[in-house]
Amino acid sequence: YLKEKLPERLHYSDSSRIPPIIGMVGEGLLVRQNRTNKQECYGDHGYDNLFFSMRSICIGHGPRFKRGRKVPSFENVEVYNVVAEILGLRPAPNNGSSLFTRSLLLPVGETAQVE
Repeated sequence: YLKEKLPERLHYSDSSRIPPIIGMVGEGLLVRQNRTNKQECYGDHGYDNLFFSMRSICIGHGPRFKRGRKVPSFENVEVYNVVAEILGLRPAPNNGSSLFTRSLLLPVGETAQVE
């Protein structure tokens, strides 16, 4: 993809850290260099976040979390606002939603009752 043609859902095109051309790897495929056999510990990028294999699990526990609340799959951009709210910080502008945070957390001062 050219940076300006990336799907909006990837939240990449406005970042100065993203290069002008982006490669996306198909699910189950791997791109690697054969120059060395040296094993390095690194993260993998370039996979579409809509792939089922890119899903993760999120478990929230503590006094601010609504007890027994189950939420449908959500994008990782939502996690930042949840953490900022728990820490009492004002989040910087981001692609998450305060609506999601409110659906997950109890209001400040209210705590979940322990059974």
